Amino acid sequence: HQPDLLSGLLFQNVYRGKPIPKGCKSVTLRLNFRDPNTTLRHEQVDPYMLAILDQLRSVLGAELRE
Repeated sequence: HQPDLLSGLLFQNVYRGKPIPKGCKSVTLRLNFRDPNTTLRHEQVDPYMLAILDQLRSVLGAELRE
């Protein structure tokens, strides 16, 4: 299910190597959120980001790198 304000998802990059553990990879995605009627604030987008991250964790075992 796509969040209402998600207007685009773009695959950016894959990285393998230090400090990523062997057998794992780092994937960079760009998510674009848009509301045609107003400027979005982080308070509006953050719940969508958390839901997407939770789904990636539960389905793929993904971890957010900081």
